[in-house]
Amino acid sequence: SPHLLLLQGYSQQHDSLVYLLNREQHTVGQRTQASKPSISLSAPDILPLHCTIRKLRPSRHRSEEKLVLEPIAGAGISVNFAEVARTVVLRHGDLLSLGLYYLLLYKDPMKAQPLPAQTLLRLRTLHPAVPQGPPVCGACGSLLREKDAATKKRGPSPAGGPRTPRRKLLLEFEPAAEDVLLRRIMTLIEPGGDDHKLTP
Repeated sequence: SPHLLLLQGYSQQHDSLVYLLNREQHTVGQRTQASKPSISLSAPDILPLHCTIRKLRPSRHRSEEKLVLEPIAGAGISVNFAEVARTVVLRHGDLLSLGLYYLLLYKDPMKAQPLPAQTLLRLRTLHPAVPQGPPVCGACGSLLREKDAATKKRGPSPAGGPRTPRRKLLLEFEPAAEDVLLRRIMTLIEPGGDDHKLTP
């Protein structure tokens, strides 16, 4: 049956590795005295009712059964790193971000097909130790294109060591995703931290 595979969670003690989606409707949220969701997530930014996932039966407009995710107002939810505020049909290989901590992969074994290429690119950004393939954006999974090798400039040699070529990377994204992408980038940088800044 379709399921959500946990890629990143909040609590090893409370999180499950797999959440089966075998009911007509699932509620996703944080368990409280008043709320008993069928999929319980424990991060502090998860609402008691964060979203629902329900089946859409086949009809004359749809030849097959589908699952839809319905976000609750105020809940932080992204599908494939694009923020969603309305009902969205889930597709095999979708990456669901719930709050700031949870990242889940939607899999539908009935599709019997490999994960889409875009999903694999997004997953590879989560594990950058894999050196093969073209560079991808860590925030959204988009391919980064290098400028032509002839136009690359070389920087000065560090302390007499070998010269390494400087690379200019180009991030391509859909204009509609610009605000979400910028918010994502800004959450990766801590103003008081000693990591790289966006400006000198």
